[in-house]
Amino acid sequence: MRVGLIGLGRMGEGMSRRMMKEGIEVWGYRRNYEKAQEAYEKGYVDGVCVDIENLNTSKTRRFTWYFYDGGTC
Repeated sequence: MRVGLIGLGRMGEGMSRRMMKEGIEVWGYRRNYEKAQEAYEKGYVDGVCVDIENLNTSKTRRFTWYFYDGGTC
């Protein structure tokens, strides 16, 4: 299964690591691409996308998780 995570902050990275332990392929998006790349290099996600549209269509076809921190969108 492939999952796309939008939001690789504290909660998103924790969830991605747990899913990866269970054998789920996790791709991530974060507004700050450099920080998203750091998450990839640390092994928190299987890959990162530059824009949300790529995450939704080409990398993941089943689920996309959105995290909303309660601030303004």
